[in-house]
Amino acid sequence: MKKKIGVWLVGARGRLASTVIVGARAIARGLAGREGLVTELPELAALPLVGPDQLVFGGWEVVSEGLLKEAWAMALHERALPADLVGALEADLRVVEERIRPGFLEGGGPATRALAARAYLRTVIDDLGEALGGAEDGHVTHHRH
Repeated sequence: MKKKIGVWLVGARGRLASTVIVGARAIARGLAGREGLVTELPELAALPLVGPDQLVFGGWEVVSEGLLKEAWAMALHERALPADLVGALEADLRVVEERIRPGFLEGGGPATRALAARAYLRTVIDDLGEALGGAEDGHVTHHRH
């Protein structure tokens, strides 16, 4: 079995995250090519990097609209993604959606910042353990935008 790597996205239903997820899943499914990827450069060929098929996506999001809905909006209204690609990846996007947890916003003054920091740490431990428990080696990449 191939090693899986967890990719935890803050803002997991946003445009950037949606594009990353759709692109990685498209490459993993053979629906898009690998040309243009920095990881395809000869200088990186010797590195033991995992492929897009080994990435397990999850994350936090404060927006309640779903990842699939965002991907379809990007395809139909903004034309940023091919609609046929979003359609072909619906099942993959639903699986990722199951790994997205409610996020939280830090706000207010010093008292709420301390509470948010503690909640953040508790949430990190709980959410990563639950959502990415299937990633055998437990590695997580944290992307914030």
